[in-house]
Amino acid sequence: MTDSVFRSHTATPITDIREERHEDVLALVERWLGVELDRASASYGNTGSTVGYLTDTGMWVRIQWRRTTRMNGQAWTGAECASVLTGVAKPRLRRSVRWQDDARDAVWRADEMTAVRSPVVSGNGGVTHDPHLDDAWWSELKTSLDALAAHETDRVGMRQAHLTRRITEIFGRSVDTGVDEWRTAHADLY
Repeated sequence: MTDSVFRSHTATPITDIREERHEDVLALVERWLGVELDRASASYGNTGSTVGYLTDTGMWVRIQWRRTTRMNGQAWTGAECASVLTGVAKPRLRRSVRWQDDARDAVWRADEMTAVRSPVVSGNGGVTHDPHLDDAWWSELKTSLDALAAHETDRVGMRQAHLTRRITEIFGRSVDTGVDEWRTAHADLY
């Protein structure tokens, strides 16, 4: 592949994938993964750095970007690291592709994984009403979280100072926020 693929854009760095043209990125992903993305199924993340699509093979492709100067290994490799976990109900990572886009000052990653067909419980991270989940759903969640807690990792989703600040924002200083034992958990379980 030549650099001309990336030079066809304006040299303006990307800021929000929800609002900026990225058809060329989708075409590359389709070619490299050998799938066709269902454009009508686009599901954008809250921060404008991710988008996911169903594919013609029944899989899910999650595409994300990071500014070259703001790479965060922990956030960038989440699907890869999670792919080796056992006993946790989650999509299975099939394959990934990563590349640098100099014209946008970005690095892209596309992960192809099994599609989750269950409806979302909340589209914004907050649960404001009873989602009426059955006992089997709760049981599978508990089993998965217990299995996840048994895995050791050096990845950190929340440090003590952040936890203390967040709890204090809501409850004031009357709550002891000290944590005696840390476990592996899903840092953005919403």
